[in-house]
Order: sequence, then C-alpha cells, then structure tokens
Amino acid sequence: MILRLAWRNIWRNKRRTLLTLSAIVFSTAILSFFLSLQFSSYETSIDASVSLLTGDLQVQEARFKDDPSFRAAIDDPASLLQKLESQTGIQHAALRAETGVMLNAGSRTVAGLLLGVQAAAEIRISRIPELIHEGSYTLAPHSYTMVLGTLMAKNLSVTVGDEVVMLGQGYDGSSAAALFTVEGIVETGVQEMDRSLLFVPLTSFQEMSYAGDRVHRIVLRKRAGRDTAVLQQQLLDLLESEGRDNLAVWRWDELLPGLKESMDLDLASSWIFYMGLIAVVSLTVMNTLLMAILERKKEFGLLGTLGMNARTIVRLLCTECVLLVGLGVTIGILLAIAVTSYYGVYGFRIPGVEEIVKQWNIPAVVYTSVTLQSLLLAPAVLLTSILLALIIPCYMVFKWRPLEALRGD
Repeated sequence: MILRLAWRNIWRNKRRTLLTLSAIVFSTAILSFFLSLQFSSYETSIDASVSLLTGDLQVQEARFKDDPSFRAAIDDPASLLQKLESQTGIQHAALRAETGVMLNAGSRTVAGLLLGVQAAAEIRISRIPELIHEGSYTLAPHSYTMVLGTLMAKNLSVTVGDEVVMLGQGYDGSSAAALFTVEGIVETGVQEMDRSLLFVPLTSFQEMSYAGDRVHRIVLRKRAGRDTAVLQQQLLDLLESEGRDNLAVWRWDELLPGLKESMDLDLASSWIFYMGLIAVVSLTVMNTLLMAILERKKEFGLLGTLGMNARTIVRLLCTECVLLVGLGVTIGILLAIAVTSYYGVYGFRIPGVEEIVKQWNIPAVVYTSVTLQSLLLAPAVLLTSILLALIIPCYMVFKWRPLEALRGD
C-alpha cells in the first residue's frame, strides 16, 4: 500500500516531478560518463607510459631504484627469468642492463644513458621498436649496432650507418670503450628520452662493460585483468623461496610516482566539480520534497488524526524519494552506458590537445569503457547526498502535531 501511495503521490504534480527527474537523470549521466572518460584516460596514460620502458613490474637489486649504480646488478638472470615467466599473471619478461656513457662522433660529444636490451623480447613488452623514425630495430646479438633517439642523433649530427665511439665504465671499475654503428633512430615524442637514451644488444653491452651475464632490470608485463599489487607480492614470495632476498619488485606506480600523483590530483580536482553538481541536484530534490510536504500539510494532519503515526508518514515520504531518485538514477545510468559505449567505439577526442599529449607519447583519442566503478560510484554518492537532504523534511513531519497540521498552522 505504501508503495502504491508513494508512486501515485510523486505524479500528483507531473511538471515538478519531470523537472526534478530530469535533473537527476542529467546529473547521473554526466557524472557516470565523465568518470568513465577519466578512468579510461588514466588507463590509456598508464598503458602508454609502461609500454615505453617501465613495464607493469620490475625486478631489481634492492638498492638500484634509489641508487642506480653499475654494480647494483642481478646475478644469474637467465634462470630467474624463466621462473618469472612461468608465474601466473605474467605475460612477457625481458632483461635490461644500463649505464651512463659518453658518445663521440667527429667533433661532437654528448652524454647518454646506454640500455642493453634483447630486441626480440623488447618487441613484446615495449612500443619503442614501433617508433623507429629511420633505419631498423634489429640489434642482433653480439653485433655492435645501436639505436638512438632523434634529438641525440641531431646533437651528434649522425644518421643511419654512421659510426659512434662509446666510452663508459666497466663492471670491474676499468674503462669500457667500443665503436658502434647507428642502425636506427627512434622518435618517442618524449624529449628527455629522445635526447638521452640509446639502445644496444644486451650481449654487446655485457661484452663491452665486462659485466658477464649480469643485468640491472627484469621488466615484466602482466596479463590483462591481473592486479599489479597481488602480482608484486606473488613475485616477492618467489624471490624469497629462491633465496634472492637482495632483489626487490617494484610496481609501475612506484617507478613512476609522478604519473600516479598527477592522476590522483586530477581526480581530486574533478570531484570538486562533481560535488558541486551533486549538491545542486540534492538541494533541488530537497526543495521539491519541501514544497510537496507544505502543500500536503493538511493531508498529513488528516492522516494523523485518523491514526497514521508520524513514522509511517515519514516512511511514505522516504519511499516517494527513493522511487523518484531510483527512477532518475536508472535512466541516467542507461543513458551513460549508451554514450560511453558510443565513444568506446568511435573514441573521444579533445580538439587542440594533440601536440600536448604527443610530448608524452599518449594517444589523442580516448576510447571509453563501461565499468561498474564509473557507473555506480557517482550515483551512490548522489543517492547518499539526497537521502541526507531528506533529513530536514522528515524532521519537519515529526515536529507537526496532527490537529495543528490539519488547521494549516
């Protein structure tokens, strides 16, 4: 009976109900879609960042993250690599070694960060091989070939086929020098990387630097849907069982804290706008209920004199509110799903940001995806705020005395 009465009551004033319902539908759809867009853009940014160099997880010597010295290396990495690749949730893995070097070509000398890589493995875990601007990214084992960034090639004034002298430090503290031929030039779009990074075959790196089979990083890509924190603990347990307590496992957000902090800041600032919109809608609904209560004051007084207590009247009001908000939220969610699905197929593009996102090698088009978090988070906050706003009208009803309300006092 309460449900039927509540449904009938909310349609007493159709114009007011439709206006309130429209506000709830609009705010729910806007909030859900924008949250989907934000979360999708974050996923795009994360994938773009980790697919360049970082990977989803990295295994390193424990001190290497804060003190990346040459001697903070991983011994016998091949056997460990096989065990890591066999772990559930790990899709691909690759070995890397790195050190700072000086490069000389003709009369030009620049500093750079030398990465020894396995080209066949890098193709599976990194997008850098896809970003070759000139030449190729073969880097055959034991070949003294190199791939460098566009800005470094410009600073050295070299192109594909030119020779570059490389001077660095060996693992035993001695000087390491070798002559490399430029095989390819890569353009990531990130100026710092294009200015400082160069890649050589891992075997050539180890030969030149007398490092044996040692490496500095084991870079891992996880399978889709796997939780990075759970995988991190799983790998730490593996290292402990292997007696490799000197090694650590780092997640992408620990290796790229700036990216995580920028996303948290962006989400926090967005919620200021979201809460403003939620407050407006909540006050609109509260105003609607207040107007409905004042118009029906005599009715509530009559119900009170006939034996209906204030608790039942409040329950009737709450039922009306839940029906109205529930209907609006449901329609809003369905509308948000439709819009999100559309942009999930055709992509959402913000005009004028192409040059900005190119600097971070992030796609200018974001393909949105429907998730429970984005669809239900905003409606849950909206519903909670509206129910809190219902406290004032309900308190008024509790304060009324039936005879006074019947007289309209």
